[in-house]
Amino acid sequence: MDFNSSSFWEQAPGVIAIVLIFGGGAIVGVISLILHAWRGNRDSERLAILKQQMLDKGMSADEIVRVIEAGKPDSGADRYIRIMEAEKKLNNKC
Repeated sequence: MDFNSSSFWEQAPGVIAIVLIFGGGAIVGVISLILHAWRGNRDSERLAILKQQMLDKGMSADEIVRVIEAGKPDSGADRYIRIMEAEKKLNNKC
């Protein structure tokens, strides 16, 4: 088979499109996994620094746990349960 550079460049847009269609999703997936792992690592690092700062200030372990737990976002179910309990309390007062 004879390599002809002009025939390659004529077919290049099609080859590039096929590579992007099949390889693009994989590239996005790999980048997403890398960024997710990097963010988890940074979050762990920040949490460790925060805990060390609280220990340096003389906070007890119970106080540290309370602060850390207070900063965690609620799941949808927890939020729903809290809203329902608040509505029950409000209805009992009326």
